[in-house]
Amino acid sequence: MQQRKVSNTYKLVALAGLLLLVTAWGCSPTRRLKANETLLNSVKIEADNKAVDVSEAKDYLQQKPNRKLLGFWRFYLQVYNLVDPEKALRDHKRKFDKRKARQLKKDDKRNKHCIKMQERYKKRGKNYKCKVYNTDADRIEVKAFREWVQGIGEAPALYDTLLVRKSVTQLKQYLFNNGFFFATVKDSAIDAGDKRMNVFYKIKAGPQYIVDTIKYTATDTALQRILNEDEEDKLVFANKPFNTDAMSDEQARLSQLIKSKGYFFFNNEFVKVVADTNKGNNRVTIKFNINNPQVTTGSAGEDSLAEGRHIQYKLGTMTVNLGYDPSSPDAAAYDTTSYTGEYKSKIGKTVVTRTITSVYFYPPAKRPMFRPKTIDYHIFLRKGDIYSDRRLDITLNRLSDLRTFKFINIQFNPVPIIDSTDGKGVLNYDILLTPSMRRAYSIETQGTNTGGNLGIGATVGFTNKNLFRGEESLDFKVRGALEFQRLVNDEVGDGAKRLFNTQEYGASITLNIPRGIWPINYFIKNPIKNPRTAITTAYNYQNRPQYLRTAYTLSFGWTWKQNRRTTVTYNPIELNFLRAKLDPAYADLLESSQILLRSFDPTFIDAGRVQVIWTNQIPDKRINYVFWRFGFESAGLLLNSVGVKQLFINPQEAAISTAQYLRADYEIYPNFYLNDKSAIALRGYVGIGLPYGNTPNSLPFAKAFFAGGSNGMRAWLQRSLGPGGFNKSAGDNIDQGRRC
Repeated sequence: MQQRKVSNTYKLVALAGLLLLVTAWGCSPTRRLKANETLLNSVKIEADNKAVDVSEAKDYLQQKPNRKLLGFWRFYLQVYNLVDPEKALRDHKRKFDKRKARQLKKDDKRNKHCIKMQERYKKRGKNYKCKVYNTDADRIEVKAFREWVQGIGEAPALYDTLLVRKSVTQLKQYLFNNGFFFATVKDSAIDAGDKRMNVFYKIKAGPQYIVDTIKYTATDTALQRILNEDEEDKLVFANKPFNTDAMSDEQARLSQLIKSKGYFFFNNEFVKVVADTNKGNNRVTIKFNINNPQVTTGSAGEDSLAEGRHIQYKLGTMTVNLGYDPSSPDAAAYDTTSYTGEYKSKIGKTVVTRTITSVYFYPPAKRPMFRPKTIDYHIFLRKGDIYSDRRLDITLNRLSDLRTFKFINIQFNPVPIIDSTDGKGVLNYDILLTPSMRRAYSIETQGTNTGGNLGIGATVGFTNKNLFRGEESLDFKVRGALEFQRLVNDEVGDGAKRLFNTQEYGASITLNIPRGIWPINYFIKNPIKNPRTAITTAYNYQNRPQYLRTAYTLSFGWTWKQNRRTTVTYNPIELNFLRAKLDPAYADLLESSQILLRSFDPTFIDAGRVQVIWTNQIPDKRINYVFWRFGFESAGLLLNSVGVKQLFINPQEAAISTAQYLRADYEIYPNFYLNDKSAIALRGYVGIGLPYGNTPNSLPFAKAFFAGGSNGMRAWLQRSLGPGGFNKSAGDNIDQGRRC
């Protein structure tokens, strides 16, 4: 093989990089410090109790040394020191003045043009408005080259006695928060020479207090019943070390729990946490007390405040504004068309009557953009129901999933309470919706380089977000791609001499309906499960040097949330028609593998598929979680049940077999967080396919399993892993297949 000669440009770049590293290595990290400055060389924490997490305690330090590369080289600090700060400041000022002068000149030219246009329009008896340009110097951002180099580096961490004292205070607070109530922290500094200082923190932790018992109390009997019924999701447990973070999380959880029971104005301030250490033996009793609010009695003097009670709110009148403008919130209050009435919704065999109190359309229209009952279907706040944070979140998420509104805002307006002795109140609420553009177009282009095979592609898309005024979304995409594919054997394929010998074209149409249509609504009766219907049809054409392949697809199915962690997708109909024409030379190479050769046979697939996804991941929380997906697919049952085993697409061609197989696959993604910055993510995948009947040898090409590609099995050489291995002495470079 002839080796490619390295150009001089690459040699110069490599030499410059090497000189930069050598220069940075030889520079002293303290050479640019002033006479009264000392570099913080290292920080160490020692604790006499193994229960103290030293690595976690370091996060509370107010001053840390500069980062080290490879554990010993302060590379970032030395890169920063490559630049003289005074020269960097002069460069910045010079570039700033130049940019400012150029901007002021541009502003002056614009303003003169404005005055000229005003005079011209004034002669015609017209007004001309234009913007007056006056650049604000504070908004001019410049960065000289020396500043850019400094940005790559890191400024020196200077030893500061004030920050050391603050670090001692923070460490004591950290220890107290973790149950070490009588811990002490002492600091010391040792001169390491060459303007460097080492700082030590010595911790005497003392005994760690353990939670003995936990009590939940409320003076309001209604709130006490809520606390007594709360047996799940508690965050503080007995016989565990005392931890204030866990106490704060439990305080927030209790506040959210009570608020979700209708107490709209309840917050954390009413949950008081008391830690009692009088029991001795390093045990602490935790009490969560729910306090009542202080209300004004109306009398003057010291006794003007008295203890009241928390008000539980029910939902009152709902108003939906479908033309809300955030820039002028009062605009939609005038000249509107309103809808007030009832509609009947059939859920299974049950007919439910739902009432829409008031839905406003702005601007007015005889045929509004949205059907009122369609919007109401995605609202789970009902008149007479107890206010619930969970139903509010579901409503916001469902309206957001529709993708037809730019802004979604729900405002609650409590009705004035004259007599609060019964502890009940009413919340009227306004749902303010700002529609987004109904139609959208998109153009995407891409360039690819797959193992040296260059390619280009483009996708043109059209979306209608509200096709039938029921939030139905229609997505239409057309895609084309070209690629040059180098061939191992030039005799394979007559298109090897073309610049782009691989072409792919395709189109797809998808209709998404944000509700379950018959017959899934008979089984999924709860709208909170968010049943959705999808109908997709697609066409794909591939012209490669080895084969010419076309594929037609039609699928129909539903997706719903079985619960908070489980999502189910069921496609009872998934039709695929696959046709391939092999290049004769490529077909000869496949003769040794009849499994691969038969997988290219024209095939009609009538399949049904179900997929279940489960995860315990909680958004915005760094906790260990697992994600797994299970899919099962069967083909041939529908047509074979009525005795159809072959199809004739073209009478002049041979019959096309209907595929028959069972296919299942399972993949799992465990994720383990090591700390705030690092995590371990694993992936496991297993699949099995059982062809039978008309397809006894192998699965269709589109349904076969494979291992490899740019995103998988990258640690092994090509075709050197598993059943895809082959005898390299044969000289052929062909994909292999094997039945287990």
